[in-house]
Amino acid sequence: MIKNNERRQQMNQYLKQLNELNWHHPSEFKDEVPTRPPKEAEEYYQAQLCLILMNNYGRSTPQIEKIVKLPRTTVFRLLNKYEQEVHSFEELEERIDNGENW
Repeated sequence: MIKNNERRQQMNQYLKQLNELNWHHPSEFKDEVPTRPPKEAEEYYQAQLCLILMNNYGRSTPQIEKIVKLPRTTVFRLLNKYEQEVHSFEELEERIDNGENW
C-alpha cells in the first residue's frame, strides 16, 4: 500500500501533467469534467469514513474523533458537509485503491 504522502505527491504530479497538457491543447479538454485537488478528495474520503462509523456502527462524534484521530470540529464539519455515498469499509478501500475521485 502506498503511504499517504507518496500518494499525495503522485496525485499532485498527475494534476500538474494534466494542467500542462490542457495548457498546450485546450481544445481537447474543454468538455471534460474538472478534476478536484487531492486535498478535497482526502477530505471526501475522511467524511465517508466518519459517515460509515456514525451510520453503520452508531458511533458518536467524540468516538469518531478518537477513532480517526481528527479534531471534533473537523469531524462535525465533515459529517454536515457530505452525504454518505459509500456503505462499507471494503467499498471505501476499493475506491481509494482505484483512485476514484468521486
